[in-house]
Amino acid sequence: MADESTPAFPGFPDFRSNVTFVPIQFFTIVIPTASRGCVRIVGYALRKLLGWVDELGNPTQEQVHFSYRELIEKAGVSRDAIADALREAVDKKYLRCVQTPRPDLPGQASRHGTYVIAWNTDAPYTDRPTEFSGFYYPEAAVVTEQHPDGVRHRPKAARKNIPNAFFDVLIPQERLSVIRVVGALLFYSIKWGPGGERKVPVQLSISQLSRLTHLSRQHVHEALREAQARGYIQTVSQGRFDAHAGEAATYAIHWVRDPTVVRAPSVPVGKGEQERSEKVNSHPSEKVNSMSIKTESKTQETTAPDLQVPHPAAAASALELLLKTGFDSDTARALAEMRPKEVIRRQIEWLPLRKSTRNRLGLLRRAIEQNWSRPEIEVLPADQQRGREFARHYYAAYHGNTGEPAAEPTTRDCGVGARFVDRLLALDPDEQRIPEWGRQFGIRIKQRHRTDARARPHLCSALVLYGDEFLQAIERSRSVNRAKRGSQAEEARAAERMPAYLTFLRAMEGRLRNDEAARYARFLDERRLTRQRMTGGLFLASADTLARFDSEPSRLLAFAEFFRGQVPDINTWDGHGPDISSVRFHGPAATESSGMPDTRSGPLG
Repeated sequence: MADESTPAFPGFPDFRSNVTFVPIQFFTIVIPTASRGCVRIVGYALRKLLGWVDELGNPTQEQVHFSYRELIEKAGVSRDAIADALREAVDKKYLRCVQTPRPDLPGQASRHGTYVIAWNTDAPYTDRPTEFSGFYYPEAAVVTEQHPDGVRHRPKAARKNIPNAFFDVLIPQERLSVIRVVGALLFYSIKWGPGGERKVPVQLSISQLSRLTHLSRQHVHEALREAQARGYIQTVSQGRFDAHAGEAATYAIHWVRDPTVVRAPSVPVGKGEQERSEKVNSHPSEKVNSMSIKTESKTQETTAPDLQVPHPAAAASALELLLKTGFDSDTARALAEMRPKEVIRRQIEWLPLRKSTRNRLGLLRRAIEQNWSRPEIEVLPADQQRGREFARHYYAAYHGNTGEPAAEPTTRDCGVGARFVDRLLALDPDEQRIPEWGRQFGIRIKQRHRTDARARPHLCSALVLYGDEFLQAIERSRSVNRAKRGSQAEEARAAERMPAYLTFLRAMEGRLRNDEAARYARFLDERRLTRQRMTGGLFLASADTLARFDSEPSRLLAFAEFFRGQVPDINTWDGHGPDISSVRFHGPAATESSGMPDTRSGPLG
């Protein structure tokens, strides 16, 4: 969403006026596949190193020094994301580290990290990320050609002039989807032709941009709306839906005719450095105080805009928001005077979306001072998304939040949580229970930590210490629930079969009353003795209990129990009527006919 308090981007100036001669692979490999933090750092490095080139287009310096503060303020990377982004840039061979950064240590001063662009001077050019081994770097980035009207210089295919505003304004501020969409439009809008490198009218539809950026149509549509609101692009055709001859909406780069100043909310690249690139065939540069300064400039230098002090009434309202958030009065007043209320309100709303930090107010203060863009929640793979849900509800339960989780877990939390959720799903494949499991684990760890004031809720450590214990508890709970569900299912099945079963017992009782008269008489004697015990002695049954005992279902079920072995119980009954032919030749009846005593029908048998 565009920030109403930020002036709309006036458009990209003539690309030959303020440009950086960057490798094409930055657009074909880095932007479509890297994370936002990595894109910002690599883009910042290319801008800083290639912003000054010699007459052949080669960089005048080979190394760039990074400090965390520089990457936060100028490249637009949050402190928590810098280490991962630099590691990704080195692992993917975009940059090469020649000196690792070091914090202040006892007896050792801190030092900045030093990096160089990873160039490929041997392998052939490629646009495949799996084959990438560094940015393609031929012997010279510019080829000299003889023409009838004189000598001409043209860039080799591996490099392209890109407006500085793309690196200074758009990359440090915008979401990755906006960077990809505008970058694709900009990349295809600058081509080499018979008249040299020039901008050409390129119009791309949402479907085309989706293929080029590796984004879904929905994400492309949202990015286009945001980019248009910012002023980076413009709609060429609104499109028209028709079942037979529909027309897709198309978009193009917003250019301005004269190279006016593009004001950037962020600090210009390089403290005190010029914001223009030194172009091929332009006037040579000279070194002043170890700084490249052009002796003749065609355009004004890009500078940060002056901050507008909001109206006192608006400042007072912003002050209230800041005080409620937890700032002290002096800091709140300074921030309220620096930024409009809308900027402050949005940064407060976006704070839960940012990476967790120990100094929450410090992170919010920097976000307000530098007017950071809305954090982009990257679309995670399905397993990582499950891990994120588990982690979010874990932290919410740990901190006593019974509502919607507010904290955004780290990438590491999502990965570790995903692996643990896979183990939980092996026990119970119901993914709807993932938030419930996260909260159960959060409550369990909170109880473990109640006597330890120094304990921290870090999910990774908690899973190492108590993950297996939690899995065992879930398995025990599932076993108990399984047994309970089995018993309930059995009871429900028996209740459903009971009317038919009682009809079966009624028929069996009629048959056995005649065919097994002596045994049936013993059954009735046992019933009479049981009833006498219920109405005399120490045990006195209630009238309701006696009524249930005297009921027909009670008598029939007791009959089935007395004649077990001859009469099936409800669970083994096959659902058919009695087969009296089988009654005469098994069980106690057979033993009595042979004169053998019955030992299977209890003490009264």
